[in-house]
Amino acid sequence: YADGSVSLFTFKSRADGGFSDPVKSWTTAPGNWWPENVKLASGDFDGNGRDDVAAFYGYSDGRAALYTFKPNASGEFGTPLRSWNVPENYWWGENVELAVGDFDGNGRADLAAMYGYEDGTVSMFTFKSQTDGGFTAPVKSWTTAPGNWNFSNVKLTAGDYDGDGRADAAAFYGYSDGRAALYTFLTKTDGTFNSPVRSWNVPADYWWGEHVQIASGDYDGNGRADVAAFYGYSDGRAALYTFKPDATGKFDSPLRSWNVPAEYWWGDHVKLG
Repeated sequence: YADGSVSLFTFKSRADGGFSDPVKSWTTAPGNWWPENVKLASGDFDGNGRDDVAAFYGYSDGRAALYTFKPNASGEFGTPLRSWNVPENYWWGENVELAVGDFDGNGRADLAAMYGYEDGTVSMFTFKSQTDGGFTAPVKSWTTAPGNWNFSNVKLTAGDYDGDGRADAAAFYGYSDGRAALYTFLTKTDGTFNSPVRSWNVPADYWWGEHVQIASGDYDGNGRADVAAFYGYSDGRAALYTFKPDATGKFDSPLRSWNVPAEYWWGDHVKLG
């Protein structure tokens, strides 16, 4: 809100797939939480059959913390549980991309975090969930040296792309010249990540990363997650694409389905989830 207070609302779904009016539950007074410092992700982190909300909070001094908002039976949220937290100059919130999935296959959702360091190094971490819905300290697996990946060019999502029962991560990489590629980070049994495999890619002036938003789900019901990509063109055209993986988790050329003409949908006004 304009006065600095922050609230969490629940839009409960209806049987027709639409949503009821939102219900406000948790609220904090002005000065406690700044929305621009928060990144949200949702999953069943405590394994009780109801999805929770994880909030990564990056403070302006480089402190960071992970909070879990656990819902009651009516879907409303109370005071969050804080688990992992680090001191000043440790994790900068603007350098973090999050994705949710059960990366170790234990029935509870976890968090994947891609972190871009100031020297250009990029790493993948796994925050494994605990039975109370909180998170352990992150485990770093894949790392690439400065100059190989520009963190600001990456969009991250997660799903079980190879159908082995553990979620993986997918990274859409948009190069500065309009080239683009889709990478798959397959998971190990401990929930950490293997080095990424590049599958789909296109030449210069083809897909501009800043026009793309991605999300994951099993859209064709075959037991493997797919990637949806919303593309908003500069003239107000827009389209929705589906990247379907093969049994190894690699992606082929996307299928375009919904699309609209110029000046119809402006991509920078859209949030995909």
